[in-house]
Amino acid sequence: MGEVIDIFKNRRQSYSELMNRWFDQWYPDGVDWEPKESNLDPRWQERTISHLEEMAWACIDDLENIWGVKLDFLPESISNLEQYITPAWRHQLQSSSDPLEFSNRFLVVVCEIGCYLAKTMLTNLGGRWVARAPYWESSILLGEEEIYVFTVVIQRFAEGINNPRMLTEWYQSWQEKFLGSGQEI
Repeated sequence: MGEVIDIFKNRRQSYSELMNRWFDQWYPDGVDWEPKESNLDPRWQERTISHLEEMAWACIDDLENIWGVKLDFLPESISNLEQYITPAWRHQLQSSSDPLEFSNRFLVVVCEIGCYLAKTMLTNLGGRWVARAPYWESSILLGEEEIYVFTVVIQRFAEGINNPRMLTEWYQSWQEKFLGSGQEI
C-alpha cells in the first residue's frame, strides 16, 4: 500500500485537476468580469483587498510556524518559500483537506501563497489589486499588465510541483520587464 501512496504523492496533477477538485465548486453561477475591472461593488472591493492583504500576512505567520522559514515580501524570499513546495507537502495538504469545505487547508495555503506572491510583487514592482469574487480570481495590475498570481501558484502546485524555481523565475521575468535587468534572486 505504501507504494501506491508514494506513486500518487509524486504524480503530476494538471491545473484542471486541481481546479476541478479544490476550487470549482466555489464559483457563483453567472459571474463574469471584464479585464482589469472588479466584479464587486466598491464596498466589497475594499473588503476583498483587505482580506487578500491579511492572507499575505497570514502566509508569513503560517509558514514560519510550519517550517520556520522567514518571509518578508522581498524578492529573495520567494526562493526560500519555494524550496518547501514539494510533492510530499502537496500530498500532505491534500490528504488532510476536505475539498467540500471552503476553509480546507489546501485551498487556504495555496491562496495564502498567492497573496504573498502578489504582495511581494506590489511591494517591489508597484501596481494595485483588482478584487474579484471568488477572491482567488483577483489579480494585480502592473502598468497595463493584468497578472493572475493565483493561477501561477496553482500551476506551481500542479505541473510545476517538481520545478523548485518556477515562482522565482516567474517573478524574475516580471521584475525584468518592469525594472529592467536586475540582480538574480
